[in-house]
Amino acid sequence: MAKLLHDSKGSPIEFGITDEGYWIPLTKDGDGNTLKQYVARCEYAKSGRAKCRLCCEAIAKATVKIGFPMKWQGGRCMEAPYGWATSWAHPSCVRVSFPSIKGAKKPEHLIHGADGIAPKDIAYVVREVSREDIPETLKELRPDDEEFIAHSRPIKPHKEPEGLI
Repeated sequence: MAKLLHDSKGSPIEFGITDEGYWIPLTKDGDGNTLKQYVARCEYAKSGRAKCRLCCEAIAKATVKIGFPMKWQGGRCMEAPYGWATSWAHPSCVRVSFPSIKGAKKPEHLIHGADGIAPKDIAYVVREVSREDIPETLKELRPDDEEFIAHSRPIKPHKEPEGLI
């Protein structure tokens, strides 16, 4: 499951998305209004260059990708003016627990960009991310597990240095 992000006090962080498409932690603005809360965002891959953050495979051009907020290590910058960037993944590589949020009658109401995706594609996204099974990309790696050991490559020893340069 995609885990909720928490602040330093342990409270869950709720996110909205600006008109420019940037993640922003939700706070009240001067008028007392808030941006709409989203759990994820989706869009069609424009180029096929994006990589899934979970399986590390390319996300094919024109296929649906799903994104989640990720703290940007570079702080606030042009790519992440509020300190959060989008971490893209294949819908089949993630699982999402959709919280009950006021005004969201369906899971797709919590996905920014769902209105720009074909109905069959958004149904696929919701079906994939809501599945009960755990994809390989989310399974815990256990180095003591026999299957893990069977797929490990032997470690080659380093060659001794021949002398100082």
